[in-house]
Amino acid sequence: MLLELIRGLALLLALCFVHSVGVRFWQHRPLLGRVLTGLLFGGICALGMLQPLQPAPGVLIDPRSVILSMVALFAGPLPATIATAIAAGTRLALGGSGLVAGLAMIFGSYAAGLLYRQARANGWWGVGLWPLLNFGLLLHMAGLGLLYGLAPEGAIPLDAEKVLPYLLTFTFATALLGALMHDAQERLATAQQLADKAARLQALTRSIPDVVLLLNAQGRYLEVLTHHDDHLAVPACDVVGHYLSDYFPPEEAAQFVAQIQRSLAQRQVENFSYQLRTPQGLRHFEGRCQPLDSLVDGQPAVVFIARDRSAEIAAETALRASEQRFRHLLDEVPAISVQGYGADLRVQYWNRASEQLYGYSADEAMGRSLLELIIPADLQTPVRQATSALFSSGQPIPAGELRLHHKNGHPVHVFSSHVGIAAPGQPLMMYCLDIDLSARKAAEERADYLAYYDALTGLPNRRLLLDRLGQAIAAHQRSGLCAALLYLDLDHFKTLNDSRGHAVGDLLLQQVAQRLQSGIRAQDTVARLGGDEFVLLLHSLNANAVEAAAQVRRLGDELLNALRQPYQLASQEHHCSASMGAVLLRDNHTSTEELLQQADLAMYRAKEEGRNTLRFFDPAMQTAVNERLQLQADIHQGLRTQQFVLFYQPQINASGAIIGAEVLLRWQHPERGMVSPALFIPLAEETGQILALGQWVLEQALAQQGHWRHDPQLASLKLSINVSARQFRQADFVAKLQALLRSSGAAPTSITLELTESLLLHDINDVIALMQVLRNLGLHLSLDDFGTGYSSLSYLKRLPLTQVKIDQGFVRGMLHDHKDVAIARSIITLAQELGLSVVAEGVETEAHHQLLQAHGCRQFQGYLFGKPMPLADFEALVRSRDSI
Repeated sequence: MLLELIRGLALLLALCFVHSVGVRFWQHRPLLGRVLTGLLFGGICALGMLQPLQPAPGVLIDPRSVILSMVALFAGPLPATIATAIAAGTRLALGGSGLVAGLAMIFGSYAAGLLYRQARANGWWGVGLWPLLNFGLLLHMAGLGLLYGLAPEGAIPLDAEKVLPYLLTFTFATALLGALMHDAQERLATAQQLADKAARLQALTRSIPDVVLLLNAQGRYLEVLTHHDDHLAVPACDVVGHYLSDYFPPEEAAQFVAQIQRSLAQRQVENFSYQLRTPQGLRHFEGRCQPLDSLVDGQPAVVFIARDRSAEIAAETALRASEQRFRHLLDEVPAISVQGYGADLRVQYWNRASEQLYGYSADEAMGRSLLELIIPADLQTPVRQATSALFSSGQPIPAGELRLHHKNGHPVHVFSSHVGIAAPGQPLMMYCLDIDLSARKAAEERADYLAYYDALTGLPNRRLLLDRLGQAIAAHQRSGLCAALLYLDLDHFKTLNDSRGHAVGDLLLQQVAQRLQSGIRAQDTVARLGGDEFVLLLHSLNANAVEAAAQVRRLGDELLNALRQPYQLASQEHHCSASMGAVLLRDNHTSTEELLQQADLAMYRAKEEGRNTLRFFDPAMQTAVNERLQLQADIHQGLRTQQFVLFYQPQINASGAIIGAEVLLRWQHPERGMVSPALFIPLAEETGQILALGQWVLEQALAQQGHWRHDPQLASLKLSINVSARQFRQADFVAKLQALLRSSGAAPTSITLELTESLLLHDINDVIALMQVLRNLGLHLSLDDFGTGYSSLSYLKRLPLTQVKIDQGFVRGMLHDHKDVAIARSIITLAQELGLSVVAEGVETEAHHQLLQAHGCRQFQGYLFGKPMPLADFEALVRSRDSI
């Protein structure tokens, strides 16, 4: 029996070994480990019951009580429950007379182990050798009691030879298994603690931003405790075993080794700095080595901790550079004066701009009070109070404009602001930043001046003139003395500007201003309104209007005579005259603008009457101006209400057939009746209304020609349309004309545009290019009133014309003046030589017609063939001629 028990004990020892090995494999999966532990111990129980000690048939003695109680004690409820289930199932399967006692022993051992576990958790019972022996003895004594109590009477003989070995063996087996499992559990816990500590140490090491190394006395790397490979010359895994001399210059490596040896010999900490070329570039480190109390690989060593100070050094370098730049900026900034001072107002900083602004050098200013340097007497008390409040309570000094003074006593206008800087451990220091406002003040004064004075001549401008004119009107009302306004304009000033340039024109204006100023009294005013227009305001004239007018006449003649004297302009002599208009201030109800307008009208009358003279304002002038303004408004109204109509004057060929017509604009005014083109066309040219009128004429005429194309009797008719120079120069003239040709359906080859010679006065090359574009569209071009303008024959040969028209003035004089005959004949001959057709205008008699034919003219237009007529009359005339 003892051998059987010993065999069971050996099985338990094997079980313990297998369990300790298995725990290491499944320690990271605790649930699976508990299940496998239960299966293992349950399997051992089943194995033991398959080879039991049988004191009697059906009665099994095996180590299941030891196994189940210890698995419950050390492994816990889940493994114990699994093992108990396996053991109970196996015992049920084996059966026998001891079945009940065997099951009771299984569940009793399971319950005893769990109770022991609870007592251990509460600290009531330990798991040392004696507690385990006592537990084993009690457990198996109870087991014997169950075995003999529940087995059939007399089934198991009760003798000392069986009971004592059973108790001894299983009691010691319980203690031994428990001790082994407790040891395995302790070792596992210890290993886990070591693993946790190692993990924490590794995590701690990784969290340290510094490089941690173990070095021996020869400078050999024993261990690298850092993961910052960018702090090493090569990756950490490649450093161990190498020496400092492998990565540092020999002198620096020798110095490091000497410091390590000194640290080991004197058992003290050594500090030093070094640079190391890493994969991230050159980095700066601050090192600290300390001797270890234990040997590493059998030799003394130091722990070396190196902190990367590259960012700090870079920041310090940047800070120093920034400080240098800031100081350099303060020293060199040209527009901002900076002074630094303390609570006593004594200068501690004075930059170069301050030297320039206030005249004191830095050596002169340092240590002296701002009060004696730049603060005027009237500001010293407020400045002292403001700075005292600033340094005592921190109350800021408001920024604002100040008038300080220069070393030479001159005032200096500045915009002053203050900023306080308190360095650690240093008293507060204030910096005063002054921006020189001298240029701005000068600009403001200049702006104020220019608001009332002309920049070129220095004379009062329109604004100041109107103010003084208002004062003169008020003075006239009080005193009864007359005043006068003279409006002056230089004759042919534009010609001088165009020929010699604006700079020379400005010289003339300046000399004219000087002559006008020298020619009037001190109380009078000369103003320049702009361009070459000057206005003189004469005060305190005679109370009698006739005498006052005589005074104005005498002064005006003297001024005109002075202005006629030669001028020296850029080393060339120039002669100039002026036209002058005058108006007396007699009507108290006349406004300043009306007075200027009246003087302006009088000046234009002087120009119309030959220039170089003075004319007084006549109320009839105002009437004419009002009529002119009304006519201008009526033109706008006429366009809106379709008061304008087109008349057609026939054009015939040499055989007398109507070949076309010239389109002429007529105005059927609802009140004025038929308004003469000579009245409204010049006004429209001057005001720009000719653009709208010309566009309307083109639209109507092209639409009519497009309509004629569908009538066999009228399809061959050609239309001549007058185009003003202003309309021709419009940037979109060609584009609009192309659009009208498309929309109207007119044939370009049946359209002739009549142009005046005034087109040729400016930009002749641009005019020729534009005319060529029109010719490329198929349009014909005619030069109207040829011979009366300023065109050059050299231009005529370059112009892409198809026709010229002899002015009616030459045609009408042919019967009485041989010169007109010669001019007309020359025009006809010249046109024929240039390949141009000729149309004679103003043919009123048959004699004119015959004479023109005799000289080669083949196209005619005039009252002899038909006056300008409405469209219906013209079409009827053409149809009647065709039916003859």
